[in-house]
Parts: sequence; C-alpha cells; structure tokens
Amino acid sequence: MFETALQSFTGVKYYKGERARTFFKQAEFLALIGNSTGAAEVRQKSESTLLELRPLLARDRVRPFTLGDYYEAVMIMSR
Repeated sequence: MFETALQSFTGVKYYKGERARTFFKQAEFLALIGNSTGAAEVRQKSESTLLELRPLLARDRVRPFTLGDYYEAVMIMSR
C-alpha cells in the first residue's frame, strides 16, 4: 500500500511533501508491527525529505517530528 502511494507522488515539486508524509506513516506502521530497524530507516527518509522542503526546521528542532509537521509541509507545498 505504501509503495503504491509513493509511486503516485513523483515528478511535481509539491509531491515531495506527500512523499515525506507517506514515509512517516510507513515508519509509524513498521514501528507498530515491531519492525524497529525498518521503521528507523524509513523515518530517516521521511526526515531528510521534509528537511529538503523546510531546511529551517532542522535549526529549531528540539523534539521529534510529528505527523502535524508533515501535514504542514504538504499544505505549504500545495499553495
């Protein structure tokens, strides 16, 4: 399901936010089913993609990213 979603979001610049959010959701799912190694790898992808879109988030970061951070990136990119 996640791979299908990721294949749908390619090419257009604002799709990076969608990809970052999908990676985040995939990481959360993998953590829930006990695949902590896979979750860590995918979370790293989600964070690096998010930081490509919003590099200033890295400077002020004192907490882990939440789903709200990803939704905000999608909203900004879709404007």
